[in-house]
Amino acid sequence: MIKLKFALCFILASCVFTKIEAQTIAAQPTLNDQYSKKIGNLRFSQSTLGFGKVANNEKKQDTIRIMNSGKSTIKLFAQSKNNFSSGTFSTTKLPPDATGWILIAYDFSKRDEYGFILDRILINSDDVDQPQKSINVTATIHEYFDLTDTLTPKARIPETIYSYGNIQAGEKANHDFLIYNDGVKPLIIRKVKTTCGCIKPSTTKSEIAPGESGIIHIEFDSFGKDGKDNRIVNVFLNDPMMSEVKLEVNGVVLK
Repeated sequence: MIKLKFALCFILASCVFTKIEAQTIAAQPTLNDQYSKKIGNLRFSQSTLGFGKVANNEKKQDTIRIMNSGKSTIKLFAQSKNNFSSGTFSTTKLPPDATGWILIAYDFSKRDEYGFILDRILINSDDVDQPQKSINVTATIHEYFDLTDTLTPKARIPETIYSYGNIQAGEKANHDFLIYNDGVKPLIIRKVKTTCGCIKPSTTKSEIAPGESGIIHIEFDSFGKDGKDNRIVNVFLNDPMMSEVKLEVNGVVLK
């Protein structure tokens, strides 16, 4: 009886071990897992680097792993036409089945932008299938503020939503959003961004003195639009308590 129990325990343990071993083997990452993005004969661990939310005085860097899945050595070099981003390779010659990495460096202090950005770093090669490749870089840039400084501008925008009601397709809707500076330092409108060419923003002045006001004018062109329409305009300010304001313009476009 004891021998039978021992045999049963041994068989059960063997089955458990075999199952764990099978799961471990099955969990081994595949080529597609490790280098999921294929561009020509070059495979990338990813084709987009997301830096998330960053201050406009920061520098960031990250790496992307690469592999040559072709049958010939690939020569690589990055092409950058700006002074804020660069790509550096672990090697500029990648033999078949060899791996390496690309170091992407980004200086946000030189980007001169606010809000969400999507940039591309071009990679040139002698890959016969697709010589030029690109890596996307995304980030949301906000202004760095010295929070120990109590002497600041103070933005006040009484109205942030404007509804133009019903308009015929092709008509334009215009509206002025007032912006006040209740602080003790000049309020600077850093940037006004839209995601659609149908919106044209303009400002009466980019710097508003303490106690004064300005206007952010929005023109919406309904050409080619139909039905309910909602547009957002992002306004970036040097106010640490209100560094970004979303202005909304909405209505119904009738055919």
